[in-house]
Amino acid sequence: MYSFLLEEIKDVENLLDDIEAEGNTLHQKIDSVRNRIDIKYINKLRWMSTIRNKILHGGHISIDVTAFKRAIEETKSYLSHIAPPE
Repeated sequence: MYSFLLEEIKDVENLLDDIEAEGNTLHQKIDSVRNRIDIKYINKLRWMSTIRNKILHGGHISIDVTAFKRAIEETKSYLSHIAPPE
């Protein structure tokens, strides 16, 4: 279960890289593009980053997986629409 979540979050991080987000951590990348992203998605990205950090650092997580998957898909769709064409 956690590996799936980490893979999905990595996909989102790659989309942030596509819009030239900068930083070493996911939170830093979010900060670097926050003026270009709707606050709704900033909040979702921060939630994803927190979940990712808890998984990686052994913290307890309790999430609604359906809501998390929906947030991932919505965010991926949003970021792919604002990313420059290849």
